[in-house]
Amino acid sequence: MKTVNILLCDTFPGLLPDFVKSYEDMFMKLFNSVADGLKFNVFLTLNGELPQELHNDELYVITGSNNGACQDIEWINKLKQWIIKAVAAKTRILGVCFGHQVIAEALGGKVIKFPGGFGTGIRTSKIITPEAKKYYTKGEVNLLYLHHDQVVELPKDAVCFLTDDFCKYGGFTIGDHVVTYQGHPEFEIPYVRHILTNHSQNEDPEVLKKAFESFESGKQLDGTIAATWALNLK
Repeated sequence: MKTVNILLCDTFPGLLPDFVKSYEDMFMKLFNSVADGLKFNVFLTLNGELPQELHNDELYVITGSNNGACQDIEWINKLKQWIIKAVAAKTRILGVCFGHQVIAEALGGKVIKFPGGFGTGIRTSKIITPEAKKYYTKGEVNLLYLHHDQVVELPKDAVCFLTDDFCKYGGFTIGDHVVTYQGHPEFEIPYVRHILTNHSQNEDPEVLKKAFESFESGKQLDGTIAATWALNLK
């Protein structure tokens, strides 16, 4: 039985629609769609809870958050120390959005509030490494996005595998045991539509318009491929 440990970095109180049970449930639903017999452990990392033992045959998922990876907050600082230890131990890790950014920050990369603005909707990015092309055989990835921050400098030993005009470092790998995404493999269109409709009134109307148009583009999301690759990390 494969174990997936979810390091929950937010619960998004007041933001989740009725049709979403919980943020962690999005990940469970995604992974259960590509594999049978999975066991899930949820750690309330936003409350300082972290796995005390590292198991190299298990997957550790660092989720998204409304907090920023650069913020000097106790639980984020503790998470960064955990990341340093876990990566050194060659633990299998998937980082998503905030998770992608905090892994970069913990290991010496740089994250900033992107001057190009809010990234949202479905975005198509290019695969640029042979390893990633083994999974994304069409050479590109469609994912949903909700972010203001971006990784602008990669940490040492990180290799970018995913890029587009808006986000240069859309995903990176470290060895064959860490993979990260700025996008959200766990998101589905109805959820992002809900957020943009009900909780994004201060965002650029043109950005929102393009995001809503992307939902009608017919593009197939590639979250299941991201989940499959994560489960196959070595």
